[in-house]
Amino acid sequence: MWETLCVGAFGGLGALLRYSLVVLFAKGQLISFHSLLANVIGSFCMGLFSYLFIDSHYLQTALLVGFCGGLTTFSSFIFETTMHLRRKEIFLSLAYLVATVVVSLIFWFFGVFLGRGL
Repeated sequence: MWETLCVGAFGGLGALLRYSLVVLFAKGQLISFHSLLANVIGSFCMGLFSYLFIDSHYLQTALLVGFCGGLTTFSSFIFETTMHLRRKEIFLSLAYLVATVVVSLIFWFFGVFLGRGL
């Protein structure tokens, strides 16, 4: 029961951070920078937390499933990619897709590297 409550609480914190990024960056952007940033931050945190809290199942679950799950935005990522396609913005759609995947992977590796070093 405690684990479930922690996932919910930390998931709420991740969702609040994601919403804060929407409020800060959603207006006037050519691509969905707020979702890209949420996915990059979430990937970094996932890589970092997976090593920093390797000995604590509860903390890993709360942070990886809860916080990172609430922060990252796969459904928003797909929605925003398809919105560019619907508007016939093929280049923007592909650039956003590639940037999200590549930059998120790079930051996940950076988080793992940093986590191993601490």
